[in-house]
Amino acid sequence: AVRYYLQRWFIIDLITVSTDWVNFLLDAVSLSDDSSMGLELIRLVKLNRLMRLARAFRVMRVYEHLNNIGHNISGIYLVGSWSMLFKILQYVVYIFWLNHIVACIWFSIGKYLSDASDTGLGWLQAHSLNVQGEDIPYERLSTMFQYLTCLHFAVSNTVLGSLSIDPTNSLERIFTVCCLVVGFVIASMLVSSLSSWLVQMQMMKQEKVATMSKLRRFLRENGVSSSLANRVDQHVLARISINPRLHEEQVDALDLLTPALRGELRNDMWSR
Repeated sequence: AVRYYLQRWFIIDLITVSTDWVNFLLDAVSLSDDSSMGLELIRLVKLNRLMRLARAFRVMRVYEHLNNIGHNISGIYLVGSWSMLFKILQYVVYIFWLNHIVACIWFSIGKYLSDASDTGLGWLQAHSLNVQGEDIPYERLSTMFQYLTCLHFAVSNTVLGSLSIDPTNSLERIFTVCCLVVGFVIASMLVSSLSSWLVQMQMMKQEKVATMSKLRRFLRENGVSSSLANRVDQHVLARISINPRLHEEQVDALDLLTPALRGELRNDMWSR
């Protein structure tokens, strides 16, 4: 467990805690220092607040847990179309969670790095909304409107959509290009996964379709009455739809288990 933590999450947790401490120290120094370094310290504080977004990568823990839960649910409790529907829902949740992280980063870039940009502007200051004949900059609008605008930006870029919020400096434009590339990859992976699941389900149904087709051909060629043929067809269809219970010797993957783990599995099954 310790090695797993050091390999996976230690660096992210270290960056998160370090940025918190650096932010605390910079806030303290900027409040007590009246020299010409005050402005530079304020800029460092803003930059460090942006670096605190590194904690956003901790959502990978959430992704890992949700992926394990989803795998267990779809693989054990759901079959057929329900399993595929659950997988689609799982992907939708992942995409919206990713868009939330992108929205937070986009907001932080516009709020904390606009003064240090090459144009001196950020999208929050450059864009405005006409309210009753008055142009109000986005930075003066409500927090909810700003968040929904950022979320709209994230969704539009990750699914190759369009939005009237244009980048106003080089950093924002680089971030937008990265979002478009990542969005293209995610869309391609999603389409590929859905196609793979559809093909897999179609292959699973082919054997059933072939069996029923042969039965109906047999009934038709031997002149069986329509009423009896329909009863036979319905009976076989109901029986073929029942998944027979698997026995231990039919599961080849169990041969890969260690004797201790296989014994534990048997004890758990026989104790129920």
